[in-house]
Amino acid sequence: KNQDEAAQVRYHLQPEELQSPRLKQIYKELLDMAEQGMEFSVSALEEKNPELYQVAISLSVEELPQHDVLLSIKRIKQRNLKSEFQELSSQATSEERLKARLEHRRKQKELVDLFENPSVT
Repeated sequence: KNQDEAAQVRYHLQPEELQSPRLKQIYKELLDMAEQGMEFSVSALEEKNPELYQVAISLSVEELPQHDVLLSIKRIKQRNLKSEFQELSSQATSEERLKARLEHRRKQKELVDLFENPSVT
């Protein structure tokens, strides 16, 4: 099950979509390990980057409720989309605001479609 979840995360989420610099760094390290054929796990960080491993361990031992990985990814993407739209909608002209609104709707539809038919291939 963990490997399936890891595959979903790698497929749907890019490091730059994370707001926390620490989480972004941990995620980049894990992706680098996967590209090098190493195990995609927090424990694999221990040898490669002990300091980052300590941060990852402290995050992993927090009491977190069981949740759907795709739902978490969707929330990250929705938050990013909302921030992007707010930034674009502050454009000076009404034409730019209209374009931003249309682009936001298109991306929302893509997000809905993506998570109605998730794929890890």
